[in-house]
Amino acid sequence: VEFLDEMKKGGIPTLDSCYDLLLPRRDLQKLELHRLALHDTKRATYEHTQKCAEKMIYLKQTDRAVQLLLETASENEQYYTDALRACLVATIRSSGVSQSTIKLVSTNLIANGKLSEGVQLLSLIDKGLDASRYLQTYGEWNQAAFLAKSTLGERE
Repeated sequence: VEFLDEMKKGGIPTLDSCYDLLLPRRDLQKLELHRLALHDTKRATYEHTQKCAEKMIYLKQTDRAVQLLLETASENEQYYTDALRACLVATIRSSGVSQSTIKLVSTNLIANGKLSEGVQLLSLIDKGLDASRYLQTYGEWNQAAFLAKSTLGERE
């Protein structure tokens, strides 16, 4: 990442990755997109692909997220679910009716133990603050901090 190279050239030491959340928002987004590109090139398992797709949704890389979701093998028991998720991600719109529906579905998913899926839906409709709060409620503090830092505006 360019800004990391600049920091190293300028003699500024870089911190361990556990301190990434302390970076300015833009720098964190650049860093996460860079890491995500690396992870994407080294995917080997279905679970790894799902984690990449999830991060891409959070970081608004929806075209690539759709591609990854559509890569699910037809023999996989999650094939149908991933195909539907790909369709949803590809067609998401910000109309009031669709946002209300998606928020209702995401809340129901979270209430029924599908935290990751519900949070992804909230992220798709720019409800990152709600998504972060759900993650906090369920003890996913690192994920909540990442999502808040990388997607929320300064005022949120």
